[in-house]
Amino acid sequence: MLGESAEWLDLSGCASFDEFQGRLRRYDARYTVKVCVVGIGWAQDDLSSIAWYTT
Repeated sequence: MLGESAEWLDLSGCASFDEFQGRLRRYDARYTVKVCVVGIGWAQDDLSSIAWYTT
């Protein structure tokens, strides 16, 4: 469990949805073998003026 957190996607400080997508793309390129993505630290209200929840 402790080692798993090293592979979580840190989204803290994302100021836009574009930045969110960029971090996700870089994560996807780095961790090619994965079952799911665990993202932490993001603030929905900071992502855009339209602020929708990603799925």
